[in-house]
Amino acid sequence: LRYAEVNPKHIAVDGNSETIAAARKLLDAAGVRALAFGVFYTERYKEDRAKAIKDVFAIAAALGIRTVSCDPEAEWLDAMEAEAAKAGARFGIPNHGPGSRYDKLDSVVKALADRGAAAGATVDGGHFLRSGEDPAAVIRALGKRVHGIHLKDLVRDGEKWRGVNLGKGVLDLKGVLAALREVGYDGALSLEYEINMDDPFADIRECLAAVRAAAG
Repeated sequence: LRYAEVNPKHIAVDGNSETIAAARKLLDAAGVRALAFGVFYTERYKEDRAKAIKDVFAIAAALGIRTVSCDPEAEWLDAMEAEAAKAGARFGIPNHGPGSRYDKLDSVVKALADRGAAAGATVDGGHFLRSGEDPAAVIRALGKRVHGIHLKDLVRDGEKWRGVNLGKGVLDLKGVLAALREVGYDGALSLEYEINMDDPFADIRECLAAVRAAAG
């Protein structure tokens, strides 16, 4: 492992400089570079959302993280954009499928309207499939607003969707990578693996091999 997207379970968003220092020490010792952070949910910090937003971008600035994937309530988008700009970072709104705050392309586009370059989207292909939208078409529509990617594949299992290894589901992996190349995407490709959590490593290797094959 050389690169990772870390999240609040790895590094607590608590405003404590010792927390960040400990995370940097652990990452450096392991030879791992954190490229992205998320998902950060503003609603989980009911006591002080404004402070949490500052704290999460302090983590980004200290660790050289370029993109924070965050699911903010609409009234906190201004603060998110301002803190991202201060930190020299950017944020991506992730889509989380049917019933979520940001479900389809139009809800993400609406949230990003009239915002600066720091504001963008983290495209989760699996969740866009659940919402009935083509992830590659979404990427092309968002263009330079694509700030993060969560790679996840699914199959339809009756009325529900079920996660599978990349390349074994309905996600057009080649199409997604081609679309990213077309829009000039320059961020992280984060494998989001949530299947066999007791012994994930063989599946993770298979997923990464599928990405390499599709990229080739």
